[in-house]
Amino acid sequence: MHLIIPADLKKRWKAVVAVIAHKQSQGTALSYRWSLDEKERAELKGWLAFNSNFSGITINSAIQTDFSLTIFCDASGSGVGSVLYFDPYRKLTSFSPIPEPLLETSSTFRELLAILEAAKAFSRYIIFEKVLFYCDNQAAVTVLKKGSAKPDLQGLAIQIWDLLDQLRIRTDFAWIPRTLNSEADQASRFIDLDDWSISNSIFAELQNAWGTCTLDMFASEFTAKCSRFVSRWVSQQTLAVDAFSIEARKLWGSEFLWWVPPPYLIARSILVAKQCGTTGILGFPLWESNLFYPLLRKGDQWIPEIKDMKIYPAGFPVLNGFSHSHTFGCPYLQFDFAFALIDFPSPAGL
Repeated sequence: MHLIIPADLKKRWKAVVAVIAHKQSQGTALSYRWSLDEKERAELKGWLAFNSNFSGITINSAIQTDFSLTIFCDASGSGVGSVLYFDPYRKLTSFSPIPEPLLETSSTFRELLAILEAAKAFSRYIIFEKVLFYCDNQAAVTVLKKGSAKPDLQGLAIQIWDLLDQLRIRTDFAWIPRTLNSEADQASRFIDLDDWSISNSIFAELQNAWGTCTLDMFASEFTAKCSRFVSRWVSQQTLAVDAFSIEARKLWGSEFLWWVPPPYLIARSILVAKQCGTTGILGFPLWESNLFYPLLRKGDQWIPEIKDMKIYPAGFPVLNGFSHSHTFGCPYLQFDFAFALIDFPSPAGL
């Protein structure tokens, strides 16, 4: 039997190593002495306590090979993406943009950020599981296995370790060639050209008139109007993924919806709403030639399930200023935009 020091302890305690490396890079003499800060004192106390109490672990107990889930992570210059595999046939994808202040960080930092965001996004699916994270950056894998003397990388690694500890996850990190990480790479480069949002003032006006919506059915964590929402991508805050999934289907008939889908999904959403007995506020452009229009208007009358209507004329600032809309362009739309208070009856037998 051989005894080794647990890697989880060694990788976390890097404060003293980091300051020594910094002093050496500045050409500081080896005889130089400095006052320890709070982190360095805590680290030295930790090593002393460890030396007194630890009796070692077996090498076999430190080796883990039986993982129930795998997550592939990658970062591009603008975003981070990840793919969670339950098995070869079932997967979930997550994407989030890199915050502007972090766009100029190193590739290793961005890869660590991708792993952190993946753990957050998939947290409900990986809690208590054994998970293997793959990424195509060897430096990031080394940091997560051994720690780093660079404070920014070490700080991000600590966030990852702490989150995984909170989720009670047994985990490991492995390098994978870029050619085998194509799905995560594609996810990291995704640009959502239609992640737009209705003006906050319009939302507030309609809420005051028709009641408080309890769920935003077509949203992201950046555009959601309600604290509870369904999104296209997996995220830590989302209630369900894909408004038409089995997971989200039960929500159509049990919530008062804020319901403003992209135009190409309006017709499908109306059909689902009829089937589920949806009540909510539907937002849509007044495009009379579009496929969805006959589902809402018969001849010169709106369908009876529409209980009230509010139309904002062309040129009115319907969208939030920060919205990204390839379909609509600028916030001042060139066509009328309507909101309808809809109450479809519950299906028979429900």
